[in-house]
Amino acid sequence: MPQCIGNCWREHEISAPANAIANWNAIQAAAAANGVSPALVAAIGVRETGFRSIPQRCGGGQGAGRFQIDLAQNPSVTAAQAYNIAYAANFTANMLATNMATLAAKYPNLRPAQL
Repeated sequence: MPQCIGNCWREHEISAPANAIANWNAIQAAAAANGVSPALVAAIGVRETGFRSIPQRCGGGQGAGRFQIDLAQNPSVTAAQAYNIAYAANFTANMLATNMATLAAKYPNLRPAQL
């Protein structure tokens, strides 16, 4: 059984970049549509699951898919959507863009690179 460290599985850590690269087209499309870095979108999937399409097994949430979209916190998202790479990458990129806009409004002196 793999070891749970925090909220993230580590048994396939080495394969995580290859998993992200295999899905790079979806990552790039989502990042471009939302004006964020594809590297940031990929990094979330790598951190959350090693970029594997799995259910959350640690931490008590209802995360699903590569980006661990919490279905309890996002009731409008279905499990099928959370496991769909194009939908989930877009959801994640949109969340990044929204968070960056919120931070930019709250801290107007920060440069884009600092957000």
